[in-house]
Amino acid sequence: MLKIRTDQDEYSTVFRLEGDLVGLEVPKMERRWQRTAHMGKGCLCLDLRRVNEIDDSGKHLLQRMFAGGAELLVGSHGPHSITGAAPKPGCDRSQMTRLS
Repeated sequence: MLKIRTDQDEYSTVFRLEGDLVGLEVPKMERRWQRTAHMGKGCLCLDLRRVNEIDDSGKHLLQRMFAGGAELLVGSHGPHSITGAAPKPGCDRSQMTRLS
Protein backbone atom coordinates (compact mmCIF):
# COMPACT_ATOMS: atom_id res chain seq x y z
CA MET A 1 0.00 0.00 0.00
CA LEU A 2 1.17 3.53 -0.79
CA LYS A 3 0.27 6.58 1.28
CA ILE A 4 0.70 9.96 -0.41
CA ARG A 5 0.66 13.16 1.59
CA THR A 6 0.67 16.43 -0.35
CA ASP A 7 2.04 19.65 1.12
CA GLN A 8 1.64 22.83 -0.93
CA ASP A 9 2.47 26.47 -0.58
CA GLU A 10 2.96 29.26 -3.10
CA TYR A 11 6.49 28.04 -3.93
CA SER A 12 6.27 24.29 -4.18
CA THR A 13 4.31 21.07 -4.01
CA VAL A 14 5.80 18.19 -2.03
CA PHE A 15 4.56 14.62 -2.36
CA ARG A 16 5.61 12.58 0.68
CA LEU A 17 5.33 8.90 -0.22
CA GLU A 18 5.26 6.07 2.29
CA GLY A 19 5.08 2.37 1.45
CA ASP A 20 5.54 0.66 -1.90
CA LEU A 21 5.36 2.31 -5.33
CA VAL A 22 4.36 -0.88 -7.13
CA GLY A 23 1.54 -2.35 -9.19
CA LEU A 24 -1.79 -0.55 -8.91
CA GLU A 25 -0.26 2.13 -6.68
CA VAL A 26 1.65 3.55 -9.68
CA PRO A 27 -1.45 4.77 -11.59
CA LYS A 28 -2.72 6.25 -8.29
CA MET A 29 0.51 8.28 -8.00
CA GLU A 30 0.36 9.26 -11.66
CA ARG A 31 -3.19 10.61 -11.31
CA ARG A 32 -2.12 12.67 -8.29
CA TRP A 33 0.82 14.03 -10.27
CA GLN A 34 -1.34 14.91 -13.28
CA ARG A 35 -3.89 16.76 -11.11
CA THR A 36 -1.15 18.74 -9.40
CA ALA A 37 0.66 19.52 -12.67
CA HIS A 38 -2.41 21.41 -13.85
CA MET A 39 -2.25 23.69 -10.80
CA GLY A 40 1.27 24.89 -11.69
CA LYS A 41 2.40 25.63 -8.11
CA GLY A 42 6.18 26.16 -8.33
CA CYS A 43 8.54 23.24 -8.17
CA LEU A 44 7.49 19.67 -7.52
CA CYS A 45 9.43 17.61 -4.99
CA LEU A 46 9.00 13.91 -4.25
CA ASP A 47 10.06 12.77 -0.80
CA LEU A 48 10.86 9.08 -1.29
CA ARG A 49 12.68 8.51 2.00
CA ARG A 50 9.89 6.26 3.34
CA VAL A 51 9.38 4.24 0.18
CA ASN A 52 10.27 0.58 0.70
CA GLU A 53 10.00 -0.83 -2.82
CA ILE A 54 9.72 0.54 -6.35
CA ASP A 55 8.92 -1.80 -9.23
CA ASP A 56 9.73 -1.17 -12.91
CA SER A 57 6.50 0.74 -13.58
CA GLY A 58 7.15 2.90 -10.50
CA LYS A 59 10.69 3.63 -11.70
CA HIS A 60 9.35 4.52 -15.14
CA LEU A 61 6.87 6.99 -13.61
CA LEU A 62 9.57 8.57 -11.43
CA GLN A 63 11.84 8.89 -14.46
CA ARG A 64 9.08 10.71 -16.35
CA MET A 65 8.41 12.98 -13.40
CA PHE A 66 12.14 13.71 -13.04
CA ALA A 67 12.43 14.45 -16.76
CA GLY A 68 9.51 16.85 -16.35
CA GLY A 69 11.39 18.81 -13.68
CA ALA A 70 10.44 17.06 -10.43
CA GLU A 71 13.07 16.86 -7.71
CA LEU A 72 13.63 13.61 -5.81
CA LEU A 73 14.51 13.47 -2.13
CA VAL A 74 15.77 9.96 -1.47
CA GLY A 75 17.30 8.00 1.35
CA SER A 76 20.20 5.59 1.10
CA HIS A 77 19.59 4.61 -2.54
CA GLY A 78 20.35 7.77 -4.49
CA PRO A 79 18.43 9.13 -7.46
CA HIS A 80 20.94 7.56 -9.87
CA SER A 81 19.32 4.17 -9.32
CA ILE A 82 15.90 5.58 -10.20
CA THR A 83 16.57 8.16 -12.92
CA GLY A 84 20.02 7.33 -14.21
CA ALA A 85 21.03 10.97 -13.62
CA ALA A 86 22.35 13.17 -10.85
CA PRO A 87 19.87 15.41 -9.04
CA LYS A 88 19.02 18.68 -10.75
CA PRO A 89 19.11 22.00 -8.94
CA GLY A 90 15.78 23.67 -8.41
CA CYS A 91 13.80 22.63 -5.38
CA ASP A 92 14.92 24.62 -2.38
CA ARG A 93 15.68 22.12 0.38
CA SER A 94 14.81 24.78 2.98
CA GLN A 95 11.25 24.62 1.65
CA MET A 96 11.24 20.86 2.29
CA THR A 97 12.23 21.47 5.90
CA ARG A 98 9.72 24.26 6.36
CA LEU A 99 6.85 22.11 5.07
CA SER A 100 7.63 19.30 7.51
